[in-house]
Amino acid sequence: MVDPASAPSSRSLESHYDVVIVGGRPAGASLAACLGAHRIPTLVIDRARFPSGPAVPSCAFIMPHTMALLDELGIPEDALGEPGERARRVIVEFEGYFATTFRLPELGGRDYFYGIDRDRFDHAFWRNLGRYPSVTACEQTSFLDVSRDASGEVSGVLLRAPDGSIREIGARCVVGADGRFSPVARKVGAKVRESFDLTSTIHFAVWEGVAPHDDHGDVTMCVYTLARGAQTLFIPAPRGRMRVCTHVRSDRAHTEGTVEDYYLRTIRSLPTAGRRIEGATRTSEIIGVKRVANRYREPGGARWVLAGDALYHKDPLDGQGIYDALLGTKILGEELSSWHAGDQSFERAVARYEHRVLEQTHPVYEVITKRLERELYGEPPSIVLNTMMRWMMNDPTYKQRFLGYLTRTAPAQGWMKPSVMGVAMVRGLLGDLRRLVPPWGRASP
Repeated sequence: MVDPASAPSSRSLESHYDVVIVGGRPAGASLAACLGAHRIPTLVIDRARFPSGPAVPSCAFIMPHTMALLDELGIPEDALGEPGERARRVIVEFEGYFATTFRLPELGGRDYFYGIDRDRFDHAFWRNLGRYPSVTACEQTSFLDVSRDASGEVSGVLLRAPDGSIREIGARCVVGADGRFSPVARKVGAKVRESFDLTSTIHFAVWEGVAPHDDHGDVTMCVYTLARGAQTLFIPAPRGRMRVCTHVRSDRAHTEGTVEDYYLRTIRSLPTAGRRIEGATRTSEIIGVKRVANRYREPGGARWVLAGDALYHKDPLDGQGIYDALLGTKILGEELSSWHAGDQSFERAVARYEHRVLEQTHPVYEVITKRLERELYGEPPSIVLNTMMRWMMNDPTYKQRFLGYLTRTAPAQGWMKPSVMGVAMVRGLLGDLRRLVPPWGRASP
């Protein structure tokens, strides 16, 4: 567990480490913890000072399967929120048509999730590094470039220390865990292996005094949509606040005028969403990311490797980016530890890392790109929304399978089989008929 009084070591920089990690947020810090558990001399740097939010905005929530990975790292649940901030319901409302409610299944004794404060969450990862004597963690330290030996292999990094001095640090391996716009990836020339052209644009802000969806009383996440290229999400945040996030297909994100005008206009285009912010107060600036990319980069090369969003990132449609990053760094930590112990070559470690990460994440990537095309870029007719879509999204088997895919307890491939959809259609149609047709034996009025 993280000792609240602990902090990463303030020991001075050495001239050489076995592993240098660029990026000290969840991906980089979790990898450093994995390597620290094997007593591997590791340097992790970040240009920010903690606590602080990430450079790329995040409107994150953490579900039980991600909490299980945090348990393995020794990150306490109170880094996520207080017990009263646990959310157990997700409501999806197709405005003017229907609404449906999802409740999380219990996983590892947890049937709830948290909307998190990234400042607090990321700081918990950083402080956790204080547990590992072999890990040196330096904040306010900027990556400038990789250094190379005579053969062209990466041999370390050039960085700017907190005092402004330029230092060259040698390393047997350099890891870029520095986000989707990874400077390390640029410096080593990492190529994009796979990408998907359809993208979304997101904007969000934190609000206080947001009206509840209903009088149920539970902390609830809500998604409102007209199935016309835009949706607005209300994601619970600590201290009773709400993150209100717009998620729009990029070719429809017309941001003429001010960002605030665009943001409020998008929210108010959905009547229920607009009503909920009447009388509420926005307590943060509006943050946005245009054209959120979906892609994989090559995972590594001559003594370098990428992790987290630097390797793989996708549309936030399923909200599982942090889980993917932690899963990937767990795998990378295992492979680098094996390499460090002399059990395999570096090239073999990178190849196994790539294979294992693709095995775990690529089926989900394929599902996300198909969902993005269908749910944000598709525009089903009203009759489909009020029949087939309503029948499917209220069907108990569909809900069970969707939550299984979302929480990674069921394979992503084939989660929405034609047979599941067919049964949902039949159940929905029969349910409508039962409501319309008087029961047998009852006289019609």
